[in-house]
Order: sequence, then structure tokens, then C-alpha cells
Amino acid sequence: TDRFKYYSFYARIEELVRFRWEQGLRNAIDTFPRNQMLNLSRDRWVTEAEFWLTKDGRFHSAHIHRESGLRRFDGAAVDAFKDANIFPNPPPEMVEKDGLIRIKYSFTVRWSPNALVGR
Repeated sequence: TDRFKYYSFYARIEELVRFRWEQGLRNAIDTFPRNQMLNLSRDRWVTEAEFWLTKDGRFHSAHIHRESGLRRFDGAAVDAFKDANIFPNPPPEMVEKDGLIRIKYSFTVRWSPNALVGR
């Protein structure tokens, strides 16, 4: 798959996106009322998205294919790519005929409300 073939490029993406996404999640969680966060009915949310980059590695657009159910979590994923903006040295082989690179990502949030409850 592309992730193995272009490992170094995907590693650069992860390096630029991960901490931005984690910070976005922290900010999203901080905006929820505490009692709402403790009573969430699920323990896992998944956002699946496709990100389009220009041939020189600049962010072009984001397309959500599967929403997690919490817009703030979905937004954290999109904002992480937007904020990173430039992904250096994309492999020319990844550029499609229209001049764009399409990268699919899945962002998973696992929730454990017990971590918020003091014992």
C-alpha cells in the first residue's frame, strides 16, 4: 500500500498532524460540560477523512467520509491538517492526473470516563 511504499512521507505527515490533532481534541473536550463527558454513551469515535494536497504538498481541502458523531472531534482532525498546511517533499508518484495528492486517514478517539473520576 501507499503507506509502506511512501513511508517517509507518511511519517512526516504524522509528525506534523498528530500533536495538532491531540491539542484539538484536548480543546474540544475542555469545551464539553464535565457531566456530559462522564455520561457519553460510547467509548470510541472514528472520523474517516480524505485530505487533498497540491503537488508541492500544500493543504488543498478535506473531505469527511465518516463522521464520528461529535463534530468537535471531526473538526479537530480537519483542523490538524489545515494548521500543518505544508507537507514537505511529497513523492511525485503520488500526484494524480489532476495535480492533487489524496490521502485517506482515520482518526480514532477512545474514551474512558473513569479517568475523569477521582477514586
